[in-house]
Amino acid sequence: MTRPEEQRSADRILSTVIARHALTNAVVSYVTSSFNTIYRVSADQGEFMLRVSPPQRIHEPDVTEAEEAWTDRVRGAGLAAPQLIRAFDGSTVLTEGRGEGGQAVLLTWLDGTDLQWPLTPGQIELLGELSAQLHRAVSPTATRTPGVLDASNPILFAVPDLLSTAPSAHRALFRRRFSEAQACLREVWSTANEMPRVLHFDLTPRNVLQLADGRLAVIDCQDLAWGHPAQDIANTIYGITRGELDETVTALFRAGYQRHAAWPDLDAGRLRQLFVTRRIVMVNLALTLRRPGLAAYLDRHAAALS
Repeated sequence: MTRPEEQRSADRILSTVIARHALTNAVVSYVTSSFNTIYRVSADQGEFMLRVSPPQRIHEPDVTEAEEAWTDRVRGAGLAAPQLIRAFDGSTVLTEGRGEGGQAVLLTWLDGTDLQWPLTPGQIELLGELSAQLHRAVSPTATRTPGVLDASNPILFAVPDLLSTAPSAHRALFRRRFSEAQACLREVWSTANEMPRVLHFDLTPRNVLQLADGRLAVIDCQDLAWGHPAQDIANTIYGITRGELDETVTALFRAGYQRHAAWPDLDAGRLRQLFVTRRIVMVNLALTLRRPGLAAYLDRHAAALS
């Protein structure tokens, strides 16, 4: 349940967004909450998605500009992605208070259907196709783009390493798996046959919509990371299977991917290692955010990592 002060904060930032974008006859409706809270805004000017982030920062400072550039490139390649809408003064992010409050970003609304778990074989192949198309849409780069996360870092997000603050029953396990994740990433980065590129890095079923024409559209592009396609693919397959290795899912995804791009160096052993890396990222993020249900969440990951 939203606390009264949280609701007042949300109301203030919603009012600011509507005023700064000069939206008329705006009707705001709640959609969902995770790290961010998502609203749908219907106004005379069109349909929009409003993403409100909490005061706690986990991304790089220039993330919104990086997101805007990446989604522009993706749409330029003929793929479907939301467009960031700048306020009338040219700003991309509206911040409550003096830069320390919640942040809001307005994007175009995409009409589509959420993918329901478990995905059908056809949807898994389509997601493999989308993954390859996104990789082809963005060129490799020798340096990390400002605003994107560093996927060579097992912590990934712009937060401290808090694994040592985990409950004592899990602490040694998490630290051991962290060391394994470091070794895995060193191998991936040292053996890759091309430079890294900016990747969606959270291309999971919850961040994809199926449009009326059957195509998949990518949404929630805030976790962009500079890394290698094998890492991005592993994150997607992890999301499809909820962290369980599944040869059938991997084969379907690979079949779709290979219609548009060559499959990277990613066999079952490396996929397993990258699943461990993904879990360490999520464990450390959970220790940073300290949301309700943390103990049970850590127990589930510890069981999977044992």
